[in-house]
Amino acid sequence: MSEVLSSDFLERQFGPTEIEVMFHDETGLERIIATKAVGDGRILEISRVVFEPGAAEHFPEVFSAMGDGESMGKAFGLRGFRFTRNVKAAFTYDLPSVFSRWFGDVHNATVIDLVASAGPNDTPVARILETYRPEVRWPYMQGDPTQEQSERLRLISDFLADRAKAA
Repeated sequence: MSEVLSSDFLERQFGPTEIEVMFHDETGLERIIATKAVGDGRILEISRVVFEPGAAEHFPEVFSAMGDGESMGKAFGLRGFRFTRNVKAAFTYDLPSVFSRWFGDVHNATVIDLVASAGPNDTPVARILETYRPEVRWPYMQGDPTQEQSERLRLISDFLADRAKAA
């Protein structure tokens, strides 16, 4: 399943999608993104992306395109680079209640932990924790989150809680 882009998978289920960058830190190494269905604006995915230091220097055109709102997988693919999603874990999970503002229901949501790599040498690009609204169904779910994955989920949850308070 590592060859399947999340954007392609979502578009097969929900039609065209677009990316909203919800947060990008000052170092440029971390961001939180939301993937939305273009047709109805529904948020399908919220992910925390931690880029590998130096990845932007290896792929400047790709990082520029991502900065302009292109999804990571498409940005690499459209520029002729192989892109691989090395899935570390995939499971269903009851997300913290703060996700309900973006997803509606939080029960039996999908969470995928992966490392993205690209190019002919499979250069590591980013560590990503993807959270999907419950209607999104990935075909390979198993296991429970590790302590480290739970902590990364908490970081996304804290960000969303702060964003909700500010709104």
